[in-house]
Amino acid sequence: MQLDLVFRALHLIAAMLWLGGLTSLSLAAAMAPEASRSELAGVLRKIALRLATPAMLVAFVFGLALLIPHFRAHYAHAGWMHAKLTLVLVASGLSGAVTGRLRKLAAGQAAPGPLRVFGLLLGVLTALIVALAILKPF
Repeated sequence: MQLDLVFRALHLIAAMLWLGGLTSLSLAAAMAPEASRSELAGVLRKIALRLATPAMLVAFVFGLALLIPHFRAHYAHAGWMHAKLTLVLVASGLSGAVTGRLRKLAAGQAAPGPLRVFGLLLGVLTALIVALAILKPF
């Protein structure tokens, strides 16, 4: 089996756990009943820190392992890859915003409002990243 295929599979699995997990956690916290919201936010934050954050790091490591050896030959002039990397950086920032909001929500210091928006944005970003990677439109 080719090492590139193993790296690609690990990159995709980790990306699904990272982005799908954070999208789900954000929306679950945003829709939680007020009476149990802070307790649930604490649990969801632990899941984010133990699953989604390590998955993000694994996705980065294997994504870079695929990107770096072929950058000049395949990706340096591929506009779709630059757009994809930009969206990934935005998703990374949203990941930090989600875990920070969950921390504040667990402590009873914040309203859940932005979590719904963060979850929807993560879902849209995920769809755009996948579309760019598959279609390679430019």
